[in-house]
Amino acid sequence: MTTLGKTRTAIDIRTRIEHAERLRYRYRKRLFAVWWRWLMRTLRHRKGAAQLRALDERALHDLGLSRSNIEAAARGLFR
Repeated sequence: MTTLGKTRTAIDIRTRIEHAERLRYRYRKRLFAVWWRWLMRTLRHRKGAAQLRALDERALHDLGLSRSNIEAAARGLFR
């Protein structure tokens, strides 16, 4: 009887360890995906802001922007 209990406990522990490893892998994968989306969004905002900064005052005025609103416009916060 004791060997059955020990074997059952060992299997239960192995199962829990495997489950924890799968959860850890999923968490790391999600964390990487969140970081990647943040990086792509940041680079997109920087590129948009750089393009807007390259415009002259007249072009910015035609768009309804001023130099101080470029960052907000690049992030999509300017209305």
